[in-house]
Amino acid sequence: MSRMPQMQTSPILIDHIDTFVSFHHIPLRAIGLQLQAINTQVNESISPMQRTQSTHVPNSSAPRQSPHGDRGCLVPNCRRKTCFAGFGNTRIYSKYCFKHTCPKVVPVEDGYHCPMARTKECQPYCDNHMACAAQSCNELGTYTDDETALWYCQRHRCSKDGCKDGAVDMLSKRCKNHQECAALHCEARPDSNSFSSFCVAHTCSYRTCSIQAVANRRCLEHSKCGIPSCEEPCKRLPDGRLETLCGSHMQLKCAKPGCGGRKFQSHHRYCLDHGCRLDKCANERDEGGGTLCTVHRCTANKCFEPIANPDNHRSLFCSAHACRETDCLYSMKRPSSFCDNHTCKRADCTKRAADGPDSFCDDHRNGPCKVDGCHYAAWGSDIYCKNKHGCVEAGCQKARLSMRLGDPEEGEEDLVRCLRHDRQWQAAQWKEKYEKLLADYESLKLGKRRGMQATVEDDTEEESGC
Repeated sequence: MSRMPQMQTSPILIDHIDTFVSFHHIPLRAIGLQLQAINTQVNESISPMQRTQSTHVPNSSAPRQSPHGDRGCLVPNCRRKTCFAGFGNTRIYSKYCFKHTCPKVVPVEDGYHCPMARTKECQPYCDNHMACAAQSCNELGTYTDDETALWYCQRHRCSKDGCKDGAVDMLSKRCKNHQECAALHCEARPDSNSFSSFCVAHTCSYRTCSIQAVANRRCLEHSKCGIPSCEEPCKRLPDGRLETLCGSHMQLKCAKPGCGGRKFQSHHRYCLDHGCRLDKCANERDEGGGTLCTVHRCTANKCFEPIANPDNHRSLFCSAHACRETDCLYSMKRPSSFCDNHTCKRADCTKRAADGPDSFCDDHRNGPCKVDGCHYAAWGSDIYCKNKHGCVEAGCQKARLSMRLGDPEEGEEDLVRCLRHDRQWQAAQWKEKYEKLLADYESLKLGKRRGMQATVEDDTEEESGC
């Protein structure tokens, strides 16, 4: 018998291993390699751990008889001793023998060994670590070389040869990387835009339909006229595409491209959703919003109301924005209810111009300025305007001094009043200047007095120092 090659000492020890090997006729090297695969090497120094006891006996509630007492494997009818992992002088025991211990490990503080047993010695892991990753599935997954990958059972695994990923479509049983068109003998990828199981060529082209197309890229249902109870085929376009209606009903179809609705009335060209809602108008609705076309919609910003005079093609504004003057096409100028031409020319007046465009209202129509060539209005009962020729003081009806002395230069304010108010204004100006000079004099006088007092105090201190 050839000499067996020398092996390194495994971290797992089994008592009476010679008896076990001779009884089962298993080579010692094979057992050592299997034990090394079950356990991993960890740090040599850890805190002492006590063996955890469990009363869980998988797949059986009957008491077992083991010749090893408390050291016996908890799997029913198994007469082997439990295995352990050695860390220096410390042993962490499993609840099962090396044949029934799951190779998956948990943190050392939780016992290191997986608490579940391998129910079959041919299984690589326990049922818990071999469970199918599909939701609500109790079947066991199929072994994969990649231990980090999810396991799937035969029903939930991709049917592509060699693929271990889960199927996303249970009809075709393919994962997302191997999905194919559900049509017979077609290997193209499904149309992701329509969420269909078929490719673009085999998916019905009618709106959001995802059923398989049978002819002209339409399913059986959408190959017929869209009008209820009409069994006629859809009208074919010159490029081979199909309309949504038959030839007879196409005459009643909305003229909006892509719309399958019916016309609102026979003289309309569009349906209720795309036509102007104004009576006797066959135009298309404004895409900017509202229910009217661009001809009958108010042109004011963000206004969707109908124009005030639909019969006049020059009308541009609704009743809320149009000038209140009859037959005027311009918009009102806030805060007035009239446009600029029909608003009183007085600067602070918003009433209607009584004598047509560029005139005054009834309250101000009596008094344009009496100066020839002046277009400003007189104030109330004044005879001169306040803008250029009348005294600026309230209630004064006299002319300002500039009419006698000429127009004032820039910065001159003494020529915008009449003679009486100018004298009062001049007196007020002189009084203000006098009071300012008097205040400056008192301040200077007080400063000198304080300075003289400080000088006297300094002289007194010098004399006392001597």
